[in-house]
Amino acid sequence: MTFKSLILALSIISLSGCQTLNFWSPSKTENNSADSLSASQERSESAADSLFSYRSQKEIDSLSARYQFYLGSQDTLSAVQTITSILDVLYAEMDSTLADSGKVRQDITFYEGMMSQLDPEFFAATSMDAVPDEGEIDNLDFDRAALERVLSGLDTTGTQIHLEINTLVEKHIAYFQTKGKDYFAEYLKRAAIYYPVMLPILQEEGVPPELIYLTMVESGVNPLAKSRAKAIGIWQFIRGTGKLYDMRGNFWYDERRNIEKSTRAAARHFKDLYATFGDWQLALASYNSGAGRVRRAVKKSRGKTDFWEIRKFLPRETRNYVPAYIAATLIATNPTKFGFQPIAYQGSYRFDEVSVTGNLSLDLLAELSDTTLETLQYLNPELTRTRTPPGKESYSLKIPRGKKESFLEGYNSLADSVKNRPLTHLTLPGETVQGICKEYGVTVQMLAAENPKYGKLKTLPAGIELTIPVAEPAGGAMLYSDIAHYGQKGAGRMKGGVAIPGSGEKFTYKVKKGDTLGGIAQRFGVKTSSLKSWNGIHGSTIRAGQKLKIYKK
Repeated sequence: MTFKSLILALSIISLSGCQTLNFWSPSKTENNSADSLSASQERSESAADSLFSYRSQKEIDSLSARYQFYLGSQDTLSAVQTITSILDVLYAEMDSTLADSGKVRQDITFYEGMMSQLDPEFFAATSMDAVPDEGEIDNLDFDRAALERVLSGLDTTGTQIHLEINTLVEKHIAYFQTKGKDYFAEYLKRAAIYYPVMLPILQEEGVPPELIYLTMVESGVNPLAKSRAKAIGIWQFIRGTGKLYDMRGNFWYDERRNIEKSTRAAARHFKDLYATFGDWQLALASYNSGAGRVRRAVKKSRGKTDFWEIRKFLPRETRNYVPAYIAATLIATNPTKFGFQPIAYQGSYRFDEVSVTGNLSLDLLAELSDTTLETLQYLNPELTRTRTPPGKESYSLKIPRGKKESFLEGYNSLADSVKNRPLTHLTLPGETVQGICKEYGVTVQMLAAENPKYGKLKTLPAGIELTIPVAEPAGGAMLYSDIAHYGQKGAGRMKGGVAIPGSGEKFTYKVKKGDTLGGIAQRFGVKTSSLKSWNGIHGSTIRAGQKLKIYKK
């Protein structure tokens, strides 16, 4: 299929049906054995040697002690959740100009190694990098003659971005056909869902439509992707660039995860980069490393403006970025020639939009939409909690196509007391006021004002129901200090994957005292990661009486 015919096929798609999608990367063998835990514990004893005096040293020390406790208790899930919290602190340190970035990276690598050993499936889903490093590419063994025969028959005309085929591009194609094949197959499946929505936006903005394939390299076409550098969404915007292109967010939502808004922002960002360099390959390199680094590379090469001539002066990751993009584009436009299934573009990301006000539970809104919580989260990936954003005049919620009339009838009949029901938190043993404030992105003063009876306490008794303040700051400011709390404990937090309805028979299990996610998963013969995904759970915290959705084939 030529690129022109592919664009035509995408342009005439009828957007029908809402298809489920597994956002988790292909599963790997899970290793939760005692031997593995023991080995991890031995490695963790040297962690203190690699840590220097962070501004958050006390928090690191506290989390490390908790991690050791969970290791000793053979509680792998809690250990994984604790490492996630440690990594969140380390990522925050990376943003500090006072931090020794080399040492922080060293410790991030150490704890990511722990994560991959304790829970390889979760780690792979949240950390898979679509751009292989130079070592993987240089040492790759493949049949170059066979690949060149395939490439010789390709029609690479019809694109505005020159898709140059050279040895480096060939190596990246071979990588996606071998070591990265399972991942790339997942990217193609996601493309079938989102590209019919994204392509018209790129065309409206007047940028090369083939830029759409960059999302395979950036995020694996995952709207919930989060990089180690805290870039978010299908186009992987960092906080500063997101603000520059009018994407907002706070504790409750992040528009970098919105498919349409992030695609329009990416198109406008690319137009600005192209205006700066006058070359699409340099614009691509700038998208990855920043315009400043590309300018310096041009200067070091004595004014040359060809990517391949300035490549050696670019950062290591950026050197492979454009070749990886070209390889992904060639495969995605000709999947069967490279050993992949054709992309079944069928427009499955289909919805109606309704306006709602208040801090409403998605469970309630799902009931009004005659659908599931998982489907609403799938249609509204920008929501970072299982409630709609408070403090806004209205929020535009996506619901399955054809449900708008019945939704509005039910929504308009809701009592004001339901629409304005306060958000509450039931305290657990040992929880602190500071910790709860951090969890919900509010200040101690705000929490105390809502709960004057407990305002002066630092540690709270278990079983207290606190009212959580929900007012959004004026203007919906982009409060990335709040968004940085992704990955901490609490229901409704999502990182790396989204709760999508599973296939097969669905039933509900009521959590009993002493239950663990791992134990429930083992009892019903499902994966722990799937159980988390179906129920929008990150970490390991579940409570007695909580109802979990389980799908069995």
